[in-house]
Amino acid sequence: IEKLARSTGENPADVAKVFTELAKAGVSIEDILNGAGQAAVMFGRVSGMAVGETATILADAINVFRRDGLSAMQIATILNRAADASSVSLRDVADAIGASGSTMALWNQSLNDTATLIGILGNYGIKGAEGGTALKTFFLRLTSGSEGASEAMQRLGLVIRDANGNVLPAVEIIRRLSEATRGIGLEQRDAIFAQLAGARGIRALAVLTQEGAAGFEAFQRRMNESLNIQQRFAIITDTLSGAFRRMWVSVQLAAI
Repeated sequence: IEKLARSTGENPADVAKVFTELAKAGVSIEDILNGAGQAAVMFGRVSGMAVGETATILADAINVFRRDGLSAMQIATILNRAADASSVSLRDVADAIGASGSTMALWNQSLNDTATLIGILGNYGIKGAEGGTALKTFFLRLTSGSEGASEAMQRLGLVIRDANGNVLPAVEIIRRLSEATRGIGLEQRDAIFAQLAGARGIRALAVLTQEGAAGFEAFQRRMNESLNIQQRFAIITDTLSGAFRRMWVSVQLAAI
């Protein structure tokens, strides 16, 4: 705790809270000491959120997207890059992941692809929990074939699963949706979108179909070119204010 507090300029009590929240969420002590604690502190400083909250966000993402095998630092970087590549804040990205993550992971979508979708929606003003809910609703209806969605998919000849029954990656679903609805009149398209996504998911479906696979892939390229969480943290803290915070933490620790 003392070492992390000194290196980041974070209050020792807050660092201790990070460790506690990560441990409560099931992150092992080894993982906390080997980077998860540092990732939560950096994520908090970059996002402006309380570090206890960012610890919970990262721990939840580790658990929900366990199949991805990502470290806390990698998760923080993905969320940061989605924010950097779009018009949304890091808080918006985190809120959207919180609203949609479990559904997206259930249907075999990676965190990176989910963050990409969230960033794209955010560029169209569908941000935060609203964006996450729209994405979740759209995917739930599409994958479960509920309330008319199955009928609309049959009319379009839309198949979203592979030969083994697994849901396809988001970019492939978007590609097939764009191709299936190309050339359809606006009135007919809107009716199909309403069947597929429902009132809460129709905006997400319309945006993602408009962007298409090319827009999805272009956004991911922008994400890949963005800074990782360590680089963003260094820019924020490599200032006189950052140096003062680290000095003040050293004074606090010396007084203990």
